Amino acid sequence: MPKIQTYERRVENPGVVQGRRMTAEDVGGGEGLAMLGRGLATASDALMQREAQIETSDLSAKMAKLQADKQIEWGDALRKADPNDRDLAKRFTADFDKAAEELGANISTTAGRKFFEERKSQLGAHFATTTNAGMVELAAVKAGQDFQIELNSYSTSVRADPTAYESNLNGLLAGLNARVKSGALPRETALKLETASRAQLAKNTVQGWIEKDPAFAKKQLDSGKWDTQFDADVKQQMYGQVDAEVRGREAEAARMRAEQERLKKEAQQQTQNQFLDKMQKGTLTWKEVSASNLDAFGSGSKEQFVQLMKARAEKPMKTDPRVFRDILDRIHAPETNPKRISDDNEITSYAIKGLLDVSDLKFLRDEFQGRGTTQGRIEADAEHAFLEGQKGGITKSALGALDVAGDQKFYEFKLFVMKQRDAQRKAGKPVEDLFNPKKPEYLGNYVRQFTPTLQERSNKMVENMGTAKKEVPARLPGETPADFAKRLRSGK
Repeated sequence: MPKIQTYERRVENPGVVQGRRMTAEDVGGGEGLAMLGRGLATASDALMQREAQIETSDLSAKMAKLQADKQIEWGDALRKADPNDRDLAKRFTADFDKAAEELGANISTTAGRKFFEERKSQLGAHFATTTNAGMVELAAVKAGQDFQIELNSYSTSVRADPTAYESNLNGLLAGLNARVKSGALPRETALKLETASRAQLAKNTVQGWIEKDPAFAKKQLDSGKWDTQFDADVKQQMYGQVDAEVRGREAEAARMRAEQERLKKEAQQQTQNQFLDKMQKGTLTWKEVSASNLDAFGSGSKEQFVQLMKARAEKPMKTDPRVFRDILDRIHAPETNPKRISDDNEITSYAIKGLLDVSDLKFLRDEFQGRGTTQGRIEADAEHAFLEGQKGGITKSALGALDVAGDQKFYEFKLFVMKQRDAQRKAGKPVEDLFNPKKPEYLGNYVRQFTPTLQERSNKMVENMGTAKKEVPARLPGETPADFAKRLRSGK
C-alpha cells in the first residue's frame, strides 16, 4: 500500500522578545507630553458635552410630557371640581412641584440642571396663569349657581305671595349687581341673567295670581302689564293656565258636590236601615223620623216612612212572592236593562203598597246595597255564575221546557244560597268558598234537596192549569201592557 509522507514542524518558539522602553525623546521630548495631555483634555470635554446634550434632550422630552400630562390633569380637575372648592389650584400646584422635583432629582450635568430650572420656572409661570384663570371660571360658575338658588327662592316667594313682586325683584337685582362689582360675574353675563330672571319672576308672579284669583290674573294679562317682562309665547301659556285653573276649579266644585251628596246619601241610607230595624221591632216613632236627617219629601224621605208606618198600622204587611221574585231579578239585572233597580228606596214603595213585609223589604234593600260595593260585585258575579251552573239540575226551564215546580224550587234554592251567603259574611268567612267544589261549605251539595220529583212536577203543572184563569196578577208599577202580557205567559 502507498506510504503517506509525514511533515515535522520546523518553527521554534522564540521565547520573550527583548526590546527597549519608549522615552521622551521618542515623542519629541516634553513638548510631546504636553500635546498628549491637551488631546486627552479635549476628549474629556467632548465626552462631557455629549453627556450634557443627551441629558438636556431627555429632559426636554420629559418636561414636554409633564406639561401635557398636567394640562390634561388640570382640565379634568376643573371640569369635575366643586365650585365651592377654593384649594383646587393650590393642590394642583403642589402636585406639579412634586412631579417636577422627582423628574429633576438625578440630573448630572450643569447644562441639564440649568435647562431644567429654566423650564420648571417657565412651566410654573404657565400653570400659575392657567390655574388662576380656571379659578376665576370656577368662581363664576359658583356665582351663577348661587344666583340660580336665589332666583328659585324669589320665584317660590312671589308664587306664594304675588303681591310681593317688587320687593323680590329688588332683592334679586341687588344680589346680581353685588356679584358684578366683586368681579364674580362678568357684566355681560349679568345682563343676560337679569333679562331671564325678570321673565321667570314675572311668570311665577302671574302663576301665583292664577292659583289665588284666575279672574284677576286674566285681567292683568289682558291689560298688558307683563308684556315687557316675558314674550308672547309665555303670555299665551299663562292664558292657558288661567283656563285650566278655571276648569279645574269647576271640576273640583262638582266633585265636592258629588262627594257631599254621596256622604249625605250614605248617612240617610244608614238612618233608613236603622228605622227599618226599629219598625220590624215595632219601636219606631214619628218623633224619631221627624228629627232625622232624611229629606222632607221624595224618595227615602220622612214622608215615605210616614206612609210606610201608616200602611203597617192599617193592616198586616204580607210579601207577594211574585213581587219579591221580580224585585230580586231586577236588582241583579244587567246595567243595560231599563228595569234594573237603581234606588233602594224604590223597593220601599212596594212595602207601602202592602206587597212586601218589613223583613223582606230589609232583605231586598240589603241585597241592593251589597251590590253597590266592589266586594259585593265580586261576590255577586261568583254567585250568579254558580246559580246559572246549578239551574239545569233543578228546573227543566233551563232547557226550554215548562217546569213550574222546577222554577219554584230553583227560586227557593236561590233564596237558600243568599241566606247562606249572608251567614258566611257575618261569620267573617270568604263567600267564594260557598261556590268552590273543593270546599266543605260548597252549596252545590244541596242541589238534590231542591230538585222536584216527577210527581211534584206533574202536580204543580195541574195546579197551575187549574188556577190560571182564576188568579190574574195585577200590573206592576211602570210595567207596560206588552211586558205585563209577557209576564203572564211566563207564569212569573
